[in-house]
Amino acid sequence: MRRSVVTPPSAPSDMPITTRVALVATLLALSIVDSRAQAPFFDAGPDSAVDSTTDTDVPTDPLVIQLNEAARTGDGPLADAIAAFARIKLWSEADRWLTQAVAPMNDQAKLAMIADRIGPENLFRLASQEEISAEAKAAVAKLGKAARADAESKDKIVAAIDALDDPSVDRRLASARTLLGGGDVAVGALVEAAVSENPTAPREEILRALLKLSGSGEQALRQFAIYAQGAVRLNALKSVTKIDRSAAMSDLLTAIHALDTTEAEANYARVNVQPLTSDIPTASESREYLYSELQRLRRLASETENDFATVTIWTVNEDRKTISSQRARSIMLAYRDAVDAGARLRRIGSLRPQMADAILAADLSYRVMIDPDWGTSEQIAAMKSAYGDMVDAEGLSHAIAIASEKDDRPALVGLLRMIGSDLSSTQADFLLRADSPSLTPVVKATLNSDPRVRYEAAAAIARMDAPFSYAGKSLVMQRFGEMTRLEDEPLAVLVETRDEVVLRQESILSRMGYRTEVVGSVRELERVIARGGDLRLILSKTQLWDVPPVELIDRVRRMPLGKNVPILFYGDQAAGIDTDRWDAISEMMKRPKTPAAYADLLMSMDLVNRLPELTAVDRQMFRSLASDQLAARPK
Repeated sequence: MRRSVVTPPSAPSDMPITTRVALVATLLALSIVDSRAQAPFFDAGPDSAVDSTTDTDVPTDPLVIQLNEAARTGDGPLADAIAAFARIKLWSEADRWLTQAVAPMNDQAKLAMIADRIGPENLFRLASQEEISAEAKAAVAKLGKAARADAESKDKIVAAIDALDDPSVDRRLASARTLLGGGDVAVGALVEAAVSENPTAPREEILRALLKLSGSGEQALRQFAIYAQGAVRLNALKSVTKIDRSAAMSDLLTAIHALDTTEAEANYARVNVQPLTSDIPTASESREYLYSELQRLRRLASETENDFATVTIWTVNEDRKTISSQRARSIMLAYRDAVDAGARLRRIGSLRPQMADAILAADLSYRVMIDPDWGTSEQIAAMKSAYGDMVDAEGLSHAIAIASEKDDRPALVGLLRMIGSDLSSTQADFLLRADSPSLTPVVKATLNSDPRVRYEAAAAIARMDAPFSYAGKSLVMQRFGEMTRLEDEPLAVLVETRDEVVLRQESILSRMGYRTEVVGSVRELERVIARGGDLRLILSKTQLWDVPPVELIDRVRRMPLGKNVPILFYGDQAAGIDTDRWDAISEMMKRPKTPAAYADLLMSMDLVNRLPELTAVDRQMFRSLASDQLAARPK
């Protein structure tokens, strides 16, 4: 039996072998010359590779040749080719087309189209590959920017909103895709459409799309319900009520009793409050409800961790008809919610002093949280204009007392910075003496455990430049003395007596940026704390010769300046260290061998801190101020 063999197709048998070889070579050469003549971006052979050993052209994969040929025919095929090169990980070809074809482009519409056809996944691959050159990555960034600008085009988004109730299913689906790609710009446009007097689509459809698109849309609507005016505010009230009537209780009560409410708002709010309560609350009852809501939100803000989680925060623009967004840490939204609660309460008016204090403190806390350097003359003037009598000497004194009681340090800093040199002698007298032999809230603030707060209090007293005596003046002088001794670095205290351990721990703390003071006993530690300064950390062994560790904690925490300083122990386990008797950190750890041992502690401190630690510039500023005050003191 004869075995069959599959052979490749042969050339016509009547053609000599030499002729066939010559013909193939001629055709190949002609095709290469023709392709080079048509290649506007050709450099060193787009369809060939160079053999580094023989320096001769080596043909590449037919697929690569086909993709390169297609890329030359137009922007769409160019995008498809780049996407294909990214998928098959042929980075050199993708890099070449990005640098030679995409980088020179400036037509935003073309760039957006190319980005859309390449696709976000492929763009991400290209941007994150080490094999892609910096120039090509810049072209990828240009494509991404154009794609975002196209997706966030206001005209495109408005047209999509108009099509929300289009009879065509395809157009409605296209509208939904456009809105989904529009991000916060689409959310803002939907919110503005929902509160407008004449929306281009049914309000129900707009709200439905808004809720599907983003969880922050309701927050944006509430901003209009609080800060807008007239029909826009009414439409915002209707929108938040339609979404969740129970959650809109605060807005409904405000609409009924606010001094600036309209008859339409009040009537709508009464109708929608009735299903939630047996009777329509009076103005006094509504005021108390809103005050309790303000206090609840302030507590929530104080308990929110200061981590890196981010959210979208919406703000009504000056025209009261449009809204803008920005990304911020979630803790900022918690503090802004308290500001909004205070704004509702202010609209009703007739506030008790405690209510006014809480509103002012909430506002200043938020301002200092978002801008730790808040307090320019323009900013303070704007606050005084907005709050009027609430920020006179009596109002500030009461607010400082409440903020100190609640340990609201951002509010304390803001309130103390409101005290300026423009105060009259009568106002300064009230803030420093108040016809009482006791320390006033401003003077008490110089004893705060947070160095920034007590130095801001001393600075406020310095600005008043009071020529008279007052209770606690010697304490203020002591604080100025403390400020003059501030070093360029923060302070850590080490309770240790073994020289080799001291040497090692001093080295570690120095690498972390601390100036270390070594003490051998708890009594010495108390003296260092009483001196003050920018004390950030106490590190102690557990084998103390004078008192047990648990008593060290109690003694430090009972000192005004040691109340919140973290205390870390190393050595043998000791009872009572991990106590919850005090709010500040006190815990055991292994004896530190590197700065990395403090990573968990520093993270824990960051989560609860509300004010930034003093910088070298801050310490220099306070040191200079105190030196001037002591130099001007009568000898």
